[in-house]
Amino acid sequence: MSETAQLISIAVGLVGLLGAAWRWGRPKWREFRKDVISVRDTLIGRDPIIDTVTKAVLTEKRPSIGELQAETDRKVEYAIGKLHVIEHEVMNNDGSSLKDSVHRIEGRLASGDDRFERIEGQMDEVLTGSTERLDRFEDILRTLAEGQNLVWPAIKAAVESTPADPATPGS
Repeated sequence: MSETAQLISIAVGLVGLLGAAWRWGRPKWREFRKDVISVRDTLIGRDPIIDTVTKAVLTEKRPSIGELQAETDRKVEYAIGKLHVIEHEVMNNDGSSLKDSVHRIEGRLASGDDRFERIEGQMDEVLTGSTERLDRFEDILRTLAEGQNLVWPAIKAAVESTPADPATPGS
């Protein structure tokens, strides 16, 4: 094989390797790059992304892991403080404020029972009133039906007794 043929085959092989790297390596590189950016944004945070034309916020600011940890610590300290207050009320005050709360809740439940009984009474009144109204409506319908039996034959007889003259309408 001549030197020229060897150079051409080496060049074709290198172009093939570059093509393969472009075809299969480029998507892997993009995926790796996205992962690196995600890790960086998680660790050190990210400013909000703002559209340059409309000035609309496309994505909100992402806090860093330190800011998230500080916020979590603050919430945990707040919860621990509340637990200490509750513990102090129960242990040191013989639970007097806790007992007051229990009595207050029991009173609200008792008033809720009274309200429930009042609502039941109102429902009974509504249902009783509804049946009375239905009875009155049935009486009205019965009266109308009886009146119709008296009026309808008279109307029918009047219509049948007057001959209609199509030649002189309205006269």
